[in-house]
Amino acid sequence: MQAAGLFLMSLGSAFEVLSAMNSSPWTIENVGADPRKAASAMKYTYLGLGMAGCIGAGAALLTGTIWPLIGVALVSIVMIVVYRHAIRNAQETGGQDFGSMSRPA
Repeated sequence: MQAAGLFLMSLGSAFEVLSAMNSSPWTIENVGADPRKAASAMKYTYLGLGMAGCIGAGAALLTGTIWPLIGVALVSIVMIVVYRHAIRNAQETGGQDFGSMSRPA
């Protein structure tokens, strides 16, 4: 039961760090057609994920279980896919058709 709690807490912490470091995917779909803005979005995504990874590693060391790292890794994979999808949509539409879910991730 403790492992499940640690896993869920690490999921939430990773999302919190990302939301502090980066704009939402919706915003990225609006501004990501500009290559500099797209690169900046990914830079802050990776910085946020690095910070979340440090928190997950610290929690894993303190608790003696790998579950916090597994939670952070899961959020990392999902959010990289989400942000890349938002940038791809922005680049394909020039940022004019934001919010469209017609294209698969």
